[in-house]
Amino acid sequence: MTCPSQIMVSFNAIVVAMSSLFIHTPEGAIYNCSGSVHVVEVNDTALIGHVVVTATGNITQYSGCAHFLELSNGKLVLKTKLTTLCMDTPVCQFNTSDCSQTNILILTIVRTAFYNISFKEENYTATIAENTKNATLLQIGSDKLGVNLAMGNCYNGDETSWNHPKLFALKTESVPFFWRAISNRNSLYTFGDIDYEKSTGYALTIEGTYMGINGSATTTIYVEIIDEDDQNPTFNIKDGIDYRLDIAEEDNATVNRPHNTTPVMSAYDQDFGINATIKYKLRTITPSTGAHLFTIDPDKGTVNVTEVLDYEKQSNYRLIIEAYQVDNPQSRTAQATISVNVVDIDDHKPLFRPDVDDVVLLEHSVVGTHVYNVRALDNDAGENGFITYRIISNTEAFQLLKIDNFSAALNVKDPAKIDRENQENITVIIEPLTHNGKAGQNNLTVNIRLEDINDNNPVFGIPDMSEFSFTYVNQSDGTSIGKVEATDKDTGDNALLDYEIVNRTMNAGECYNDSPFIINKTTGVIVMSRGYLPCDGYRFVVQACDNPYNPIARRCSVTTVAVARIANETVDNSRQSINVTESVLIDTYVAQLMCGGTGVTYKVIPSITAVPFGVSANGILKTSGLLDRENNSTYDFLVQAYQYGQVKCNINISINILDVNDNAPVFQPDMYILYLGNTTEKGQIVGIVRANDSDIGDNGIVNYSFKTRSGKSYFINGSSGEISLVSPDHVRDIEQLVVIATDQGTPRYEASAVVYVLSGDIGTSSVPLNTPLEKGQITHKKKTLERGISEILNQSVVISHVKAYEKSPHRSRIFITPTEKSVETSTLVRQVYNNYEEIRTLFYSALECADTKHFDSDLGAPKIGFIVMAVVILVGTSIAIVFIYRQFNWTKQMLYRKPVTVM
Repeated sequence: MTCPSQIMVSFNAIVVAMSSLFIHTPEGAIYNCSGSVHVVEVNDTALIGHVVVTATGNITQYSGCAHFLELSNGKLVLKTKLTTLCMDTPVCQFNTSDCSQTNILILTIVRTAFYNISFKEENYTATIAENTKNATLLQIGSDKLGVNLAMGNCYNGDETSWNHPKLFALKTESVPFFWRAISNRNSLYTFGDIDYEKSTGYALTIEGTYMGINGSATTTIYVEIIDEDDQNPTFNIKDGIDYRLDIAEEDNATVNRPHNTTPVMSAYDQDFGINATIKYKLRTITPSTGAHLFTIDPDKGTVNVTEVLDYEKQSNYRLIIEAYQVDNPQSRTAQATISVNVVDIDDHKPLFRPDVDDVVLLEHSVVGTHVYNVRALDNDAGENGFITYRIISNTEAFQLLKIDNFSAALNVKDPAKIDRENQENITVIIEPLTHNGKAGQNNLTVNIRLEDINDNNPVFGIPDMSEFSFTYVNQSDGTSIGKVEATDKDTGDNALLDYEIVNRTMNAGECYNDSPFIINKTTGVIVMSRGYLPCDGYRFVVQACDNPYNPIARRCSVTTVAVARIANETVDNSRQSINVTESVLIDTYVAQLMCGGTGVTYKVIPSITAVPFGVSANGILKTSGLLDRENNSTYDFLVQAYQYGQVKCNINISINILDVNDNAPVFQPDMYILYLGNTTEKGQIVGIVRANDSDIGDNGIVNYSFKTRSGKSYFINGSSGEISLVSPDHVRDIEQLVVIATDQGTPRYEASAVVYVLSGDIGTSSVPLNTPLEKGQITHKKKTLERGISEILNQSVVISHVKAYEKSPHRSRIFITPTEKSVETSTLVRQVYNNYEEIRTLFYSALECADTKHFDSDLGAPKIGFIVMAVVILVGTSIAIVFIYRQFNWTKQMLYRKPVTVM
């Protein structure tokens, strides 16, 4: 059976197909009865009320187009917008009043407007497994048939009567998909790698249009990628980079506990959709000797250390860790490396080996001259192995220049201080220090032997000698008249001297340049070259030169020799004693020397040692150097007076240097350690301090006293320095006394010394301290106390001995000894005194803990029971008393209550 609508559609189709044979009439044209079929074109933008058909007579009726046309004043006009009409050539019939035939209207709609096109579903879904090959069709939507369009404007929502095909296109770029056939609504294919690890899904934009229709619609196809197990696990670190794990050496706290690496080691399954469980195992350890030192937690990947590590044995281990999927442990694995670095601690001290060495150095070498390479050994690593050095002797002559963190160069600092003539052998002691300033195991001794350079001129006699003077009495030729002698502080050839009389220096009046003398080249002895000398006096120059290997470096000095003939006259000999105060200025007047006669000149005759005095030509004796009585208190020398070239007077001078108070007292030593012994009593002698003063008389008399606030329990004898106990009941374990020594001169000078008084007997290297703890408590807490005292002193010590000592408030006496033998007793005593109160606090803290434990241990079950019973009785009694008191008050109130009158 054929439906009317189907018949109508078929009829319309036939009419449209034949429309080209019919009369085409412009829209709004007047129809007459000349034809029965009319084609009218109307733009889909025409407004409602637009006249579509006008007849010569009135249109009386119409059919087939009532849904979009209506009669108005005998005309067919638009009833609705043509954009809601989803057919391109609707056909209808109409009759007019002036024609008996039925007219057919074919309406051709020109589509120029934009249409509301949409997809039938807001979005679509599709799934596909990763690694699917190219050109695979995806099943889109719940019906697997693909996407579909709908024309939302159609009055009946059906666009099947349209002749506009649907077109589809993929608008999303750079995706592994393509739309193969634009007219096919199910044409999405794969194109490229489908990889879950790159993307777990895609949102694809699909555009749909109708051919020849303005307007389009978009929808989204959500493509879900199904993960497959195609990836190995991976670690959370880049390839080629190791995990790092730092473990401190010699640290028990690092053993048998989990350690996390840096960064924290973790592996995961790259197939995120599957996300298999990952576990860990230890594959290899390098070196193999460390195989027993490490384990790994299979679930967390933390590393466990089974033994204490030693940096000096092995500083690094490499652990190969394998991560594997529990569901596929053979095929799906990954490996990473953990670099275990053993962190060095500063547990070694620098050591010199050898610790003594000998070098040779030219004296007066220039600043910066290299002397010795200093390098000690330290088995620690990194910063802990860095070594610095310091010179602890001859710091003015030499200096250290840092080369690197392990070595230094010993160089010349002051050439003037390395003078062979003053000191031929110099010893430099160098101390190694750790990076935090602690002393090494030993010191380096560098013995430097200075080699001579020719840096000294020959010196004749003594410095203030003007000339050599000799006399003769008509001796024969070859007679020795005297000897000139020079010395050279250098050694070897540098000190080997040759003497000669300088040519053309003979000056003897009429005997000018007549030289009747010769000099021995090596000894400097001058002899007469002939027996008769015509002149009464001669004066000439003698030169002394050394003989270095390089002749250019030769040094020479000259002196004048005066030779006078003496007659057989008697020389006047006298002695003069003079007092001179020390510390007077140079060129201070001393005395006027007298030798009778005119034309007399004076000079000091050189002796074995130089004298700090000189005499002018007219006989005024003055100081020529500084005087220090403590170095030399007397001087004896000869002054000769000459008249006409001959000795007239020999004046023997004796100088006595008078003292001034120019020296302060000096304590030797400047620190004392005294011990009280086990028993103390008033007047007990503790010890003696002594200071020396180089001055004499009142200037050298020393008086002793305590500095203000020192020694309240002690007394010091002002003249002897003897210290005694005056208050035995107020003696502390360790007491510091400051003793002042003052001389009696003007001005007065003083010096101070520190005296430490310790309880107990004399010990070689221990410091005794009294404690409130019993001997057993000390023994029980020995390690704790040693550690606490070491931290307070910043010095490692042990309790070497404990004695019971019952003298309130003390119960025991301990002896503290340094663990390092290099620590001097004086250093330890000073440290203990400076931290005495903190150490006492440590003792009393330990005592409180001990007393608490003692109290707890005394309360047994019976005692606790009695205490509980007593508390119960006390509480019960208190309640009874309160109750009785309240009853008593109530009874009293009742007895004294006044009667109430009823009105």
